[in-house]
Amino acid sequence: MIEEKLIISDTNIFIDLISINVLDKLFLLPCNIYTTDFVVNEIAWPEQKAEIDKHKITKELEIVSFDFNELVKISNLHSNSSTSMTDCSVWYYAKK
Repeated sequence: MIEEKLIISDTNIFIDLISINVLDKLFLLPCNIYTTDFVVNEIAWPEQKAEIDKHKITKELEIVSFDFNELVKISNLHSNSSTSMTDCSVWYYAKK
């Protein structure tokens, strides 16, 4: 049985890896790397956005979007915790 290796990242991981110039190394791992559109939208600095976009264009980074029903579930997670909507989107996707 072959197990798919996944990394589902939040904003802080990307920002930290970019700040120490090792984001490219993440994409050398033998894993599929995912994040949510909430995370991508949270990255505001142009230099950081360019780094993320580079990996998005090459499809090394898969960006997940949600339908209405999923957004309701994410919103419910958010309203029942002290976690941000962005973190709830990552949490929801990881559980899914």
